[in-house]
Amino acid sequence: MIQRTLALLIPPACREEVLGDLHQRSAGVAERLHTTLYVVLSRVRRTSDAVVLLMEALAMYTAFVVVALWIDPALLSDASGMARLAIPPAAMLIILMLADAYSDPKKRWVYKPLLGVVLGSAAAAAAGSTALPRSVLLLGTAFGALLILPIRTAFPPVTERPQAITGAALWHKLELAPVGVFAKYVTAAAILGLLTFVMYAIFSLR
Repeated sequence: MIQRTLALLIPPACREEVLGDLHQRSAGVAERLHTTLYVVLSRVRRTSDAVVLLMEALAMYTAFVVVALWIDPALLSDASGMARLAIPPAAMLIILMLADAYSDPKKRWVYKPLLGVVLGSAAAAAAGSTALPRSVLLLGTAFGALLILPIRTAFPPVTERPQAITGAALWHKLELAPVGVFAKYVTAAAILGLLTFVMYAIFSLR
């Protein structure tokens, strides 16, 4: 039972290798748990891109700020309001990172980016259920999901991008998936719109 549970916890991309190594060493339960945790964290580090995570965090948090500015402006002037608005985006980012880590690069699915956004939205709604008003939470989550989806479509996980043969930095070595010009323009427009909304929210509170 424990072995089956650990097998499910290990990301699919490295499941067979890790299970085979643990079986050869006849590892105990404690060692198996430690190894599983280390593998998950290592996989998260390999599949996460700091630049993409920053864009997703900016998109999600700005969505909540804009919705709060529209529905409940008093929330932004509250001492803890800005921190409470960061709870759902943080929960969504964690789920998105785990979704990328557990994604199998061998399996291609057109709706794979949508799955992570749906799971992340559910986590965001659950995490902010006691911290934010219901209307701000639901609209902020929906707005943030719409902004994050084109980002995840244009920038898939690191392990699922075609690798260039040469290059200096990791970010320069990676190429965008062939998602088309439309998705790239939508992503650029979304980021530009987010920056505009942030500036508007800052100056409107003065």
